[in-house]
Amino acid sequence: CDWSSDVCSSDLETSTVSTPGGTVTTRTTDGGATTTITGPDGSTAQITSGAGAKADLPDFLPLYPGATVTSSITGGNGTQKTVSVTFETNAAPAEVIAFYKEKAAAMGLGETLNADQGGVLSFMATKDQTLVQVLASKGTNATEAQLTWAASSGG
Repeated sequence: CDWSSDVCSSDLETSTVSTPGGTVTTRTTDGGATTTITGPDGSTAQITSGAGAKADLPDFLPLYPGATVTSSITGGNGTQKTVSVTFETNAAPAEVIAFYKEKAAAMGLGETLNADQGGVLSFMATKDQTLVQVLASKGTNATEAQLTWAASSGG
């Protein structure tokens, strides 16, 4: 689908609600749903779940190799962007954390959190206006993880 157009051949249902504060458009497809929220200033946030979910991450912070995205949230405006991606992988939680520790170090970010809270591993690194945060834990059938990246115009 091209979410910038009003037509998507696999849409089952599309609905739009407009208010003075902006618009909310939801597209439901065979594999999931996407909701796009647009503010009066043109800023947007997009929430995607199911088969249509994708990781809208910068090249220097890729999705964990072999992972499957289960949901994603992307938002921002001209000066800032935030992406939060939930995914599953067969790798151990510690391997996921180690992968993103390496990526954060390569970006020059300094570690601000590294914890194991009852089997939920968490890692956060920051520098200036950039943040990387990862949570990973063993789920029933796979490791479940959430990666958040946020940056302002300087990051």
